[in-house]
Amino acid sequence: MIELVGIATRMRPKAPMQKHHHVTVQTDFGIVGDARAKVNSKRQITVLSAESWSEACAAIGKPTLDWTTRRANLFITGKKFGPEDKGKGLRIGAVTLLIVGECDPCNRMEEQVPGLEAALTPHWRGGVICKVLRGDDLTIGDTGCILELS
Repeated sequence: MIELVGIATRMRPKAPMQKHHHVTVQTDFGIVGDARAKVNSKRQITVLSAESWSEACAAIGKPTLDWTTRRANLFITGKKFGPEDKGKGLRIGAVTLLIVGECDPCNRMEEQVPGLEAALTPHWRGGVICKVLRGDDLTIGDTGCILELS
């Protein structure tokens, strides 16, 4: 079972991430109020796995590094992403996302913590980028699963 354990947005690119307990997700835009909320973008929401984040942090000797350092929108437990997930659905609460692909780590990770970009690179540790198929409200503690989409 997948569980949503973190939600974060930013007001503009490079702005600090702000954590939330509850957000609204819209089909056309993504998370309301997030800098990436753009009409029909293929990269509306980024999702990071707690298990993969722990592996990356352990690889650089920073086990207590806050997940928002990755600058992802949603932080989940119960699933490690991989290439087999591309094209599948991710349901969390009443929200359904289409996993479009891997969220490649960028040099912004390296600027924040030396070694982080390389630690996030293997095994899709950097998470996934998603497009919203069904919007609704999300709250910390919502559960979900991976869906086979036809």
